[in-house]
Amino acid sequence: MQGFYTDASMAEYSLRVALTPQRLPDGRVFQYKPKTVEKWYQLYEKGGMEALIPRTRCDKGGTRVISDEAEREIHRLRKEYPRLNATKVCEKLVQDGTLPATVSVSTVQRYIKHNGLRGIQDALYMRLCTWCKLTMIILKNRMPIYTGAGKSMCRSRNYT
Repeated sequence: MQGFYTDASMAEYSLRVALTPQRLPDGRVFQYKPKTVEKWYQLYEKGGMEALIPRTRCDKGGTRVISDEAEREIHRLRKEYPRLNATKVCEKLVQDGTLPATVSVSTVQRYIKHNGLRGIQDALYMRLCTWCKLTMIILKNRMPIYTGAGKSMCRSRNYT
């Protein structure tokens, strides 16, 4: 390429290259989008071939939102109060100022799940609730006269 292309503009060059299917080194044929070709060209212009080498993210595998202090506090809370759910953990951390209010509960739930902080009580609770829900579905489908007011034997929730 070296800054020379026969088309009138970079956009036209990118479009022409993108319309031509490219054979990859492993034998697959792939068609790139014009924006991808433009991005590669700009990277090449800025840093040469070195800039085109894919890099892995430095924060891969970690969290970008939850600070180290908040992580330690989540571990402490889960150890001290194993039945405390992620919503309550998140609320407590936001109250204490350890976690910004912009961090969602689902982020904390995901952190707890990915770091093996779900206690055995959580696993048993989930199994029990699932069993109760399945039992209710089976009973309702097999016995249409069943009048259990839609309540399950599980104290945690009522499934209808």
